[in-house]
Amino acid sequence: MNQFTIVDDAYVILREKGIFKQAKVYRLGDRLFAGYGSNGFIGLLANEGTTAPNTSWSHLDTPFPRALKEGRIVAVTDGGAS
Repeated sequence: MNQFTIVDDAYVILREKGIFKQAKVYRLGDRLFAGYGSNGFIGLLANEGTTAPNTSWSHLDTPFPRALKEGRIVAVTDGGAS
């Protein structure tokens, strides 16, 4: 069963209506998400977008390279980026 797992030492800065918030980064499969609210998650998209229409991200720090897959940010664990 797939579940959200936290990415150690990773964070993202979310921006919503002029308010910035630092959030933890999670993985589900190879895709990256930000923790949102008390128990929600939003997908991280290319060009600083997210799956939440009024929320964007401005900084993403992870221990591995990032790539794009279907417009979403994905984790690259083999050391290569596409």
